[in-house]
Amino acid sequence: MVREHPSRSEISKVLGEPVGFDISETASKLRRNLLLVSLVVIVLIVGEIQPGADISLFGVKLTGVTPFKLMIGLTVLLFYNFVHYLWYCYELYSEWTIRITGTRLAFVTGGRYGAVGADYPDNPKQSTLYTWWLQESRSMVAYEELVSKVDESVSAIERHIDGLQKADMTIAGSISMSIQSLANNILQVRQALEATESVITNNRVPESLGRFDNRFRLLLKSQNLRILLIEVGIPVLLSFVAAAYLARFFIQS
Repeated sequence: MVREHPSRSEISKVLGEPVGFDISETASKLRRNLLLVSLVVIVLIVGEIQPGADISLFGVKLTGVTPFKLMIGLTVLLFYNFVHYLWYCYELYSEWTIRITGTRLAFVTGGRYGAVGADYPDNPKQSTLYTWWLQESRSMVAYEELVSKVDESVSAIERHIDGLQKADMTIAGSISMSIQSLANNILQVRQALEATESVITNNRVPESLGRFDNRFRLLLKSQNLRILLIEVGIPVLLSFVAAAYLARFFIQS
């Protein structure tokens, strides 16, 4: 099977988009609004702050503003921003669950192991440079069998030349020199491949990549914790607290 080579831009795109998700600009604005409305509701109710007679909004004076009407407006704002923000969080989570597959979804277009530059672990979360390196380095040892077959073919030709040498020394000598040159070239190829293999399969490479993988895993945990606590948890918690105070306010009113 011919293996397809993805372009450098395709690989760069995958490696340049680490697993994890972040809040978009629009979601950040909604989060800020949700935090602001929640804090305003909590401060007004807990602090028992009443609207003044000359309350203004964007420079426009408002009359007839009562605590009940003010809370109605804040309830609408809180509900709208809360639902909108949760919707964005769901979409961001859906995007994150797709991106954790790494290159497994980025390059799979057919059979397994169909592309160079992609790895196919059983667990998509383990789609990392470390996994790909181990997978590729282990598959490189297959060349030894091919070189051995070439050596066997050269030996068979040499035996055939020995038979021809008895009949015609001139022709046999010329062929023998060509075969010897081929054998020398094959020996150089074998030595070069062995040197390459010793570098590729060196224990230092998987050890270094393993450390990279561990640090990358810690980074992902930090990102996910920040998302859950700071980006999602606190705004949602404050909105629930504000909603509870609003419910108590309307019940008491």
